[in-house]
Amino acid sequence: MQRRYSFGNDIIQYRKRGQSLVAMLMMLLIVGLGVGGVLSPWDYNVLPAVPMMELMVLLLSVLVFPPKSRLSWLFMLLAGAYLGVTFMIAVIMNDAHILDYVQAYKAFFYVALLCSFVGETLFKKEQVAKFFYVLLLLFLAKYSYSRLLGLDSWVSQRPGIFTENNFELVFLILLLYLVLPVIRWRFLSFSAVMLIILLSGSRSAFLCFAVVYFFSVFRLGKGFIKQWLLLFPLLLVLAYGIVSDRMDISLGGGSGPAVQAPSMPALEEGRGSATTPETGEVVEQEPLTFRSFLERGASIDRVRFLLYFLNETEDWQWWNVMLGTQPLTPLSVQTCDDLSYWSDLHSFSGDGSCYSVILHSYIIRVLYDHGVAGLLFLVVFTVYALRKSGYSWADTLCVLGVLLASSLSVSAFNSVFAVLSMIFFLSHERGPSSAALREERERTVQHA
Repeated sequence: MQRRYSFGNDIIQYRKRGQSLVAMLMMLLIVGLGVGGVLSPWDYNVLPAVPMMELMVLLLSVLVFPPKSRLSWLFMLLAGAYLGVTFMIAVIMNDAHILDYVQAYKAFFYVALLCSFVGETLFKKEQVAKFFYVLLLLFLAKYSYSRLLGLDSWVSQRPGIFTENNFELVFLILLLYLVLPVIRWRFLSFSAVMLIILLSGSRSAFLCFAVVYFFSVFRLGKGFIKQWLLLFPLLLVLAYGIVSDRMDISLGGGSGPAVQAPSMPALEEGRGSATTPETGEVVEQEPLTFRSFLERGASIDRVRFLLYFLNETEDWQWWNVMLGTQPLTPLSVQTCDDLSYWSDLHSFSGDGSCYSVILHSYIIRVLYDHGVAGLLFLVVFTVYALRKSGYSWADTLCVLGVLLASSLSVSAFNSVFAVLSMIFFLSHERGPSSAALREERERTVQHA
């Protein structure tokens, strides 16, 4: 009996060591891919960085399985059941391409994986702090030389170390927030991240950083207020720099030959009329509606995508609003034709059809494919996972705010970088770090 107990303990210990080893290997892999990105001046990365990260996430998820609480099990089973039913309808019954399905439902697969990380401890605070500093240097190096030497024109005018910077900067920004209580060079780290965002020209990254900046004072307390106020003028400079940098970038965001921009959806019917006092002519006037207000800002690509979304959903019933469309419903032929500039986002089937991924913004995509219920499921799981892992409401709202801000532009919840961020948050060491304990002991000795 005692031998069986000892053997069981040995298995648990070996499993824990294996988990810690794979977690360390994951950090080394990310650093290695970052070095590969720095050494790739003509492209984001010579290596398939995103697929390699996804494989590492999958491997680590297998090692930390199963979930540690009943509610985590419930979230996993709900996500799994949803994936099973929608896969049956979309792929088995309607013969949709499996890669189109994966692209549309990846966020719920990630939820199923993340359930096992709730309550797990894989990363020590000092290790993550060092990891952040290394990534910060790699990002700064690639973004700096890409913009200063003009090499960024080879990757659509915007540098990246793993992939498009709208995606990868979410990871760096959330890592900054995670390690804030541990790192010493906070002001310098904030300034470096702001410089990287300025070099990136990413509006969504600026919104994500603004969320982290706002909540950082709650995470660090009164001792950070002075530095927080000193950073505010730099934040205004960053906002001005991002706006100025993007003013001359076309809708497609490339430096290659001009491509015809997507046509704007037709205006709403039903206009008012006015008579000019000079000639007495009756002039058509568009009534000020929410849609007409959006159409005035249609030079912004995300506003255009929202207009196409409104076109696609104008006949929706209340159950469509709650649950979205039938699993993997393509957009209309007209919308796909109008958005042919982004033909690389058309269906993997190659038949010219397209799905909600072409609308870019994940908020729009999740509402189209999964409805309000799908969005609420992702939000509730994120809140539950962070709160269960010991984070305050301020920290939870910050992470959720960053993911939602990113969702306004790109895939956020559907991205491996958001999942990596969540893994680091959920598996981060609890309690004070050894460095913090040493500082506390030093202060105690000085006061004694």
